[in-house]
Amino acid sequence: MDATALIAEDEPLLADELERELAQAWPGLRIAGRAAHGAAAVENALHLRPDVLFLDIRMPGMTGLALQQDLAAMYPRLPIVMITGHGSEAIRQRALDAGAVAVLDKPFSDQALLDALTDALAPHG
Repeated sequence: MDATALIAEDEPLLADELERELAQAWPGLRIAGRAAHGAAAVENALHLRPDVLFLDIRMPGMTGLALQQDLAAMYPRLPIVMITGHGSEAIRQRALDAGAVAVLDKPFSDQALLDALTDALAPHG
C-alpha cells in the first residue's frame, strides 16, 4: 500500500534518520513533507493531508501534545505517531489518551516503527 507521511521533528539529523528508517520499514511510504516547529506542522498537515504524522513531543513554539489536540480538532482522521526521547509513562499515556496511535521512544527498534506504521495505516472505521 502506498501512503504519505509528514515528519514533524525540530532536530534535522533526527528527522533525516527517521526518514531513512521509514523508507526501510515501509518502501511504499512517501515523505510528503517535514516541519521543524509547531506552526509549520499544523500548516503542512492541513495542506498536505498525509496518511500519517510522525510528531515529536517536544517541538518549538508548541508542544507535540498541544499540537496533537489542535490537529485532532481540525483533522480528526489523521493518525499521529508521537516520538519522544524524554518520555515518561505519564506523557506516553497522555498522548495515547489524546488519540495517538502509538508513542515511539528514541531510539526505537525497527519492529516498533513497523508496528506503529501498521497501526497508523490500518483502515479506520
